[in-house]
Amino acid sequence: MHIQTHFLLSWLIADSKNNRTNQELFCITFCGVAPDLDGLGILQSVEAYHHWHHTFGHSFLTAFFVFMLSYFLFRKVELAALCTISFVGHLICDYLGSAGSDGYIWPIYFLWPFSKEAFINPYQWPLMSSTNLLVTVISLFIVIKRASKKNYSPIRMFSRKIDVQVVAVFKRWFFEKSENQ
Repeated sequence: MHIQTHFLLSWLIADSKNNRTNQELFCITFCGVAPDLDGLGILQSVEAYHHWHHTFGHSFLTAFFVFMLSYFLFRKVELAALCTISFVGHLICDYLGSAGSDGYIWPIYFLWPFSKEAFINPYQWPLMSSTNLLVTVISLFIVIKRASKKNYSPIRMFSRKIDVQVVAVFKRWFFEKSENQ
């Protein structure tokens, strides 16, 4: 799936409970996007990208390290579990829907570095499919709707000032019509 879809889905996991700190929201959300750090090989070459993408960032060993690191940072099992759920959710989403437009099925190396066994979903829908678009649009709609009710959005992690303005727009979208009727 696209990085923005991973971001939205991870935010929904992070925001599943009220009263999380910005650091907790950021950590859970980041863990759902972080697996794609193994795609930074693209900065070196296309070959490096194809060699490394879906390896160390998409493995269960890394999921274990995510749990341990987030527990070490926050000393909360619940938070470490949500960071790991967000991380593993990314892996599941990629397994389901990240095929290339040319029909290339992306293998995922869940057991890396212990094994280079490729896990391939022959039914993987394309990255540019209507299914991925639908997941993104539904996630975005839920994020916007939730933000308009909770008075904060994912923007809060980066700027509270801008977040207030963004949420005001969301509230107008969802509540202005019903108040005027």
